[in-house]
Amino acid sequence: MSSLPGSMKSQVDGFFQREEQRSRESLLLASIVDSSDDAIISKDLDGVITSWNKSAERVFGYSAEEAIGQTVASLLIPEDRQDEEAEILRRLRNGQRVEHFETLRKRRDGTLLNVSLTISPVKDPSGEIVGASKIARDITREVEARESINDLNAQLRRELTAMTRLQQLSSGLAQFGEITGLLQQLIDTAIEIVEADMGNIQLFRNGRLRIVCQRGFQSPFLDFFDSVEHGTAACGTALLRSQRVIVENVSESAIFAGTIAREVMLEAGAYSVQSTPLLSRSGRVLGIFSTHYHKPHRLNERELRLLDLLARQAADLIENSLSAEALRNSERQFRQLAEVGPQIVWLSGPTGELEFVNQRWIEFSGLDYEATKNPEEIGKRLHPDDHLLDHWRQCVEAGKPFELEARLRDRNGEFRWFMMRSVPLRDADGHIVRWFGTSTDIHENKLMQLDLKRANQDLEQFAYSASHDLQEPLRSVKIFSELLSSRYANILDGRALEFLGHVRTGAGRMEMLIRDLLAYTQASSVDKTREQVDANDAVEAAIENLAGAIAETGAAVHFDSLPCVRMHSIQLQQVFQNLIGNAIKYHRAGISPVVHITAQRGNSDWVFSVSDNGIGIEPEFRETIFGLFKRLHTSNQYSGTGIGLALCQRIVERHGGRIWVESQPGTGSIFHFTLPDT
Repeated sequence: MSSLPGSMKSQVDGFFQREEQRSRESLLLASIVDSSDDAIISKDLDGVITSWNKSAERVFGYSAEEAIGQTVASLLIPEDRQDEEAEILRRLRNGQRVEHFETLRKRRDGTLLNVSLTISPVKDPSGEIVGASKIARDITREVEARESINDLNAQLRRELTAMTRLQQLSSGLAQFGEITGLLQQLIDTAIEIVEADMGNIQLFRNGRLRIVCQRGFQSPFLDFFDSVEHGTAACGTALLRSQRVIVENVSESAIFAGTIAREVMLEAGAYSVQSTPLLSRSGRVLGIFSTHYHKPHRLNERELRLLDLLARQAADLIENSLSAEALRNSERQFRQLAEVGPQIVWLSGPTGELEFVNQRWIEFSGLDYEATKNPEEIGKRLHPDDHLLDHWRQCVEAGKPFELEARLRDRNGEFRWFMMRSVPLRDADGHIVRWFGTSTDIHENKLMQLDLKRANQDLEQFAYSASHDLQEPLRSVKIFSELLSSRYANILDGRALEFLGHVRTGAGRMEMLIRDLLAYTQASSVDKTREQVDANDAVEAAIENLAGAIAETGAAVHFDSLPCVRMHSIQLQQVFQNLIGNAIKYHRAGISPVVHITAQRGNSDWVFSVSDNGIGIEPEFRETIFGLFKRLHTSNQYSGTGIGLALCQRIVERHGGRIWVESQPGTGSIFHFTLPDT
């Protein structure tokens, strides 16, 4: 080449340099193609593969020797996507580029691969299109991630739709309505959000399940499943077990084996079913909630969760309906009973507002029901001195029972006495939901009571005055009889002195009788302001008053530690003094009296016992001894007026207690009496 002219030599050198440069570029390009992560394939305009890089071998599983010379359509494209290659070749011939075309391509092992294709036309030096270069990128992970996101979004949309539908349902159920219509809304919502094909709700009544609402069924399904016993089909089995039953395939389920229920289900197109018991808050089965599917179906966690929510709503709805029905029946019966009796019956709300009053009040007052709710009209029917409304408001605010004797004005303008009572009715949490009240006409009894009270007051006043008026002449009799005996003893004969002795004795007994009568009369007037009294102090005072009799008979009086009670100290002392005095008086000859006093707590009171070792009492006299002036022995045998035990009974009973005796003749007696526990 050194013999070539200079200019030619330069041209030759430039040619070889360009070829060397192209060779280096070609090697570099081949290196880039082989090292690419993407499958890079060349093909002619008939779709025949002309080049195949290393990544194509890795991605599709074919070696270059196996791939080159094969058509893309036969080697890589699935049967259902053959039309894609024809469209791609058409676009290439028109000089168009295909970018980011996502599709499926077939691997050597037959599996399908998600790929993104970018295909560009290849031109010869003259600019004519002779083939195509294809870059295929494996986008399996991207597609899977995208599908997961799409699935998640779809699930979220379904959840949002379900929650929205449930919220709408809850709002609808919160409105008062007929139970069947509300349950129908619920079953429609269930079918929608769990994508069921059919469904129904059955209520458990009289030992059977009865369809109350349904969607998608016709006879004979409705005829058969409108009366289902325990253990029949899925719903009856759920009823029997009190838990959900899921049948994924009715044709294969043992629950339906050999039963007509299977034929009925399949004829209705129900090839899968779930039945969920509707349980009350206490666990009682109220009914069954079922959804059905046209093909075998396995419920997922989402569907089960939604079914649980719907079942809870349905159960609460049914339970509330049953409670409301029971309440209506109860109120209807109450109103019927309220109209039967002679009393005025009324109901008030939790804050005391009137809700109901029976016909008896309408007839008595002359007010109609609307006027009765007018406080001004009611106020005209109340006696101002009784302060009824003030007392009623205090009881309502305190939540305590109301009781008051008060006067109500009748339709003629006359006042009559009534005993008015009302008690609060509370719910399970203790809150007052209503007041139930009655007003009983006690007018005649009240007038008799008032008359009797006035008569007793007059009698007590008379007895008190008489006792004081009689004591003065009795003292004169005693004094002058004693003067006659002392001054004229030597003049009067024995018979006269004996008569004077009888006069003095009679006067003394009369004085004692008057004194006891006065004590008995005073015992009937118990002051309402009682005091706390230590029973030990009352016994000690009684023993001190009886010191003479105790010393004379050698009696022993013992008492345990006694409680405090609420009453009058003098009257408690009188009770103990009479009982201890009787125990000493009625002792057995030759045996010193022994008296023992104890007390023990009863249910709501104290039971005092006074025991002795005296002569005892015959059984037939254990009741009569508490009568006024009732004596079992003559005054010659035992002194006394026969008022002591009557006085004890009157005091005890006036303080809300009772008194009785246990006795065995010849061995002694035990007197018991009760007083309220403070």
